[in-house]
Amino acid sequence: MNQTPTLSINNSTVRHLVMLTTKTSTGSGTHFKACVLMNAVLELFLHTRNKWRQQRNKRLSR
Repeated sequence: MNQTPTLSINNSTVRHLVMLTTKTSTGSGTHFKACVLMNAVLELFLHTRNKWRQQRNKRLSR
């Protein structure tokens, strides 16, 4: 299987962030916390990108 470079970079970044969160937070449910954090970051990123895209489209349509 030949992966695209961007995909592998994203996977390693996710893994790195999960590792960081697991290290910083102690106790049970560390993986769950990391997943929640990653989901929040992803949601925020997608939301911001969509808003930016909408604003750009409005400017172009004028």
